[in-house]
Amino acid sequence: MAGGVSVLALAVLAQGAIAVGGAGAEGLAGEAAVFNECPRLTTGVNFCIYAKTVGGAMRLGQRTVPIEAPFVLQAGDIQNENVEPWSETMVGALNGETLSRGRQRVPGGLLGLPLYATLELAAPAGAIGFSASNFVNQEGVAVSLPVKIHLENLLLGGECYIGTRVKPIVLNFTTGETSPDAPNTPIAGTLGDEKAYDLSDGLRVDEATGARLVDNAFSAPAATGCGGSQVSALVDQVIDYQLGLPSPDGRNMAIENLDLLRATAEDVIKAER
Repeated sequence: MAGGVSVLALAVLAQGAIAVGGAGAEGLAGEAAVFNECPRLTTGVNFCIYAKTVGGAMRLGQRTVPIEAPFVLQAGDIQNENVEPWSETMVGALNGETLSRGRQRVPGGLLGLPLYATLELAAPAGAIGFSASNFVNQEGVAVSLPVKIHLENLLLGGECYIGTRVKPIVLNFTTGETSPDAPNTPIAGTLGDEKAYDLSDGLRVDEATGARLVDNAFSAPAATGCGGSQVSALVDQVIDYQLGLPSPDGRNMAIENLDLLRATAEDVIKAER
């Protein structure tokens, strides 16, 4: 599959701004450094994936949050081509940050105070679904993410979330077209621009620049844990009223504009110095 983080690989990396060094990932430098946290030595991992979300938006109930702070999904991919359909299993980043935290400002705030939302994984990396063929063919689920949204401001404490490990928000992203319940209508994703090329150190990568992953057929649960244990029952209700939660399928939307890089684990290992 062609995958890539062009904005990241060509713009950021060209400036030498990527410097991620995880345990057991020494020696990757220059443009190849995007794969520093790929668990390429883990048994079965045959691909490394690095995707940077650079824009988009997420709507839960009555509030739409633009994605202004970029965040990264990085992992190893165990792809088994000996079964039909192919099975793919994600393996978490070496530094434990499989999904980095992009803290987004929520328009309108909450009760006169700024409000921020951060998308976090609600399950181990193995629960992430990924299909290279669906991504390229623009059909079905390309990336499935079980997530929770961390809400933060001066009143909410440190444990205010929409979604939990037990009851996550499951985003089933596609580069194709969605099939939501009403009142939502279908929206389309896109694969973006594909190409394969060698980085300066000879590492062969597949790249998809300007991909658009979409999902508007998911539900969002009520908020929990807001304001601390003694008052969370009351504050949770305020959050739910302000944001329109819980929100059923047909009233939510997630769009991620991203660039994706993909390389074989074997080639990444060869690029180490």
